[in-house]
Amino acid sequence: MGNGQAARRAREIYADLSTHEDRNYIKVCSLVPDNPDRYAHHRRFDKFRVQSGATRPVWAVAVAEVNMVLAAATADHEVHLWDLETVELKVSLKGHSDQVWEVKFSTNETTLASGSSDKTIRLWDTQDGSPVGVLRSHEAAIRSLSFSFAGYLISGDQDGQLFLWEAENAIPIKSWAAHDGAVHSVAFSLADPLLALSVGADGSVASWYVKREDDEMVLGGKFGGGEGGAVLSLACHPVYPAIAAVGNEEGQVRIWNFKPDFQQGQADIAGHQKLSSGHSKAVWFLEFSRDACLLASGSADCTVRVWNVSSIQSPCLLAVFRAHESWVRQVRWFSQPGKGRGKKRLLVTCSTDGRIALWAPPGRLRKVNQLQEISRRCPSTRKPQRMVCPLSRRLHATPDRENSILVGIERRRLGMVHRLGLPTALARRLS
Repeated sequence: MGNGQAARRAREIYADLSTHEDRNYIKVCSLVPDNPDRYAHHRRFDKFRVQSGATRPVWAVAVAEVNMVLAAATADHEVHLWDLETVELKVSLKGHSDQVWEVKFSTNETTLASGSSDKTIRLWDTQDGSPVGVLRSHEAAIRSLSFSFAGYLISGDQDGQLFLWEAENAIPIKSWAAHDGAVHSVAFSLADPLLALSVGADGSVASWYVKREDDEMVLGGKFGGGEGGAVLSLACHPVYPAIAAVGNEEGQVRIWNFKPDFQQGQADIAGHQKLSSGHSKAVWFLEFSRDACLLASGSADCTVRVWNVSSIQSPCLLAVFRAHESWVRQVRWFSQPGKGRGKKRLLVTCSTDGRIALWAPPGRLRKVNQLQEISRRCPSTRKPQRMVCPLSRRLHATPDRENSILVGIERRRLGMVHRLGLPTALARRLS
């Protein structure tokens, strides 16, 4: 297809996104770590490249929105950094000796952390991929990571242990048994940087108060996240610190409204919502959009579901689409620059089919942009603290960069379509 035909086809797709209410997510592009460069299909270069017969799963992805970098954990024990402006591979990070299960950018995007079955956490510089440090204390495979605005990193492993790390310290400041069985996911609350939540194979959701001055970790309560099966995924609400979405191995998604009691060590459950029209298989990943109006879920049934959660009391399903030919391992929101109705929310998905895909939303999702108030029993909103880059010698980013992160990504000049190489006219059509 020539350049003119491709441009016309792009106009047709995005015209439909703007005018048709029943349109679903449309794939913008697909990245294949097995063939990371533009010469993948040129036979004369095959003798310089080892082509594997089997597909290599992509287990995790992370997006640095301001720096326009995508990190992917592949099955060859490597982490790939992709430039989202050119959609090309920047560098492959080698250092782990076993499977990499999780990758996560620090809050100011200067550091990337990767957790592996080799029981180590490796830290990398986001700009050039140079190694920053290695954290060793876990005695089992590391399955989950999360950075906090307060400057902490928390990690969970296969033995049910959680470790708390801080900047410039290769030794964990705390470690404790959190679950009976593997910790499947752990996350810091965006609304309260000292509140951490974890879910595990024992089917429970636990809340923890994270503070260096405390000798022991303070439990804010633990409760069952489903109907007895393992809880696999967790997403903290960006606005309300005591609201969380969890997904389990039966394909169910629930949103819990609770209040942790750090004095009694119990959680006061205000209620929960079980999302209807859920997945038919295990829910591997959940994530709220930055404005807290949408929730995306990825499942072993190969589909992604997008929910309207602007009203916690009455969530509803907005979109369902088949994203991959195998398990959808992770789903990440990627906010596109723009103002008002022109600002769009893209999705980045990865799968065990060996592919990473970027998805453009249908036009009807632009109308979901107003977060509604919830029950008074929900704790009040707390503003996030100023961002600190944990576990990196580059602790202080420039003021311009930090401010751009705090206010979102409106300061980027061009739309995602333009960054992917399409004509400027098409980028304007999306804005």
